[in-house]
Amino acid sequence: MARNNGKTTSTIDTLEETTLEEFDPFGNVSSGIIIPEFGALQIRNDCQTGQWKVGEKEYGSKLQMAVVKQTRLYGTLGKTLNTFWLQLFFIPIAGDLPLNVLCVTYLKKEPMREFQRLVVEVQSKKYNPGKGLFIPTFDKQKMTRPNPQTGVEESVNFYSIKWDWQTLEEEDENLKAIITTFGKRSAREALIDPEGTAQMVDLTGMTETEINRLIAGRQALLLPGSDQNPVTLEAEAHLEEA
Repeated sequence: MARNNGKTTSTIDTLEETTLEEFDPFGNVSSGIIIPEFGALQIRNDCQTGQWKVGEKEYGSKLQMAVVKQTRLYGTLGKTLNTFWLQLFFIPIAGDLPLNVLCVTYLKKEPMREFQRLVVEVQSKKYNPGKGLFIPTFDKQKMTRPNPQTGVEESVNFYSIKWDWQTLEEEDENLKAIITTFGKRSAREALIDPEGTAQMVDLTGMTETEINRLIAGRQALLLPGSDQNPVTLEAEAHLEEA
């Protein structure tokens, strides 16, 4: 028991008051950049709707993002088997996604190549791509493919991602917050996605020979008679959707 201005308080009261002030079960966000306790938000670019999605929730198509890490990978994600991926950890600065939150997404094929092209273009102009904003937009396109039910050729719409980039001033508050946050080891250690990369291999530091050997080994698993042939994997994918 203790007296405070003539009032008697217990140790329990003091602890409860302190705990209430510091209560934050989801992690401290005072730095301005939110790093979720459960890991980066997994963002999917839905090529059928032209929307950014978290799980099944659509957030819209507008986005300006600061990239804090990129990694080249090879492997399987969702129903896409054994291909090259570019993993991007980023912070949404403007747009429809939750702002100032650590996010991760994966690019493949043309959107990946377009992003890599833009990075090289920015570097060729003596700018640092990491000190600017990447601006993706969904570009509506058409393709013809057989209807899976009837086999008849039909025209379908899909969306590809186009990229643009703009520089940030050195004094920009968003840039300073990102550099301050990810200058700390604890923040850099959060730049992993074990769930998304569970069936992928990081290509960082691998030689061309090692990469070719990896690809050949993965493709061999898809040959008829393999325990992981395409029919089995496709069936598992449908089960995941159910």
